[in-house]
Amino acid sequence: TARFTVSQPADVVYNGLEQRQDVTVADSKTGEDLAEGADYTLAYSDDATNVGTVTVTVTGTGNYAGEVVRTYQITPATLTVTTPSASKVYDGTALTADGTISGLVNGETATFATTGTQTAKGSSDNTYSLTWDGTAKASNYTVADTIGTLEVTAANITDTARFTVSQPADVVYNGLE
Repeated sequence: TARFTVSQPADVVYNGLEQRQDVTVADSKTGEDLAEGADYTLAYSDDATNVGTVTVTVTGTGNYAGEVVRTYQITPATLTVTTPSASKVYDGTALTADGTISGLVNGETATFATTGTQTAKGSSDNTYSLTWDGTAKASNYTVADTIGTLEVTAANITDTARFTVSQPADVVYNGLE
């Protein structure tokens, strides 16, 4: 049985901030935890902010020697994109419906636009574009989207509130068209 137990840091979800997870060292002989700074030091890999593996090196100091390495993951945050469904009767103008994004952390930014459009009778996905041109990095997010449908139905020419059908004038047949 090993005398010292070095804890395993938990994985964390990206939050836009440095996330240095604590590591503890326990002495099974004394039943006490060693003191960080006095009995051991912690050194972290360069990037403890963005998605990826963070390496923590525990090095004994003073009355303690040796080195133990632990790793943990910073996993992507979820960015949720939703574009709604919408419908209307054909009127010659494009049907659009604005969508939303949520989940950008720590004030980060990206450019989002709903691009779906349907003008003629039929249906299509209410698409979007997401451009990582702000402070947010695509690698720090997993995009989960719910895409709506835009549907235009045919206009009914019997709708007298919308359409007027003229009555042709009576004519006397003259043998010509």
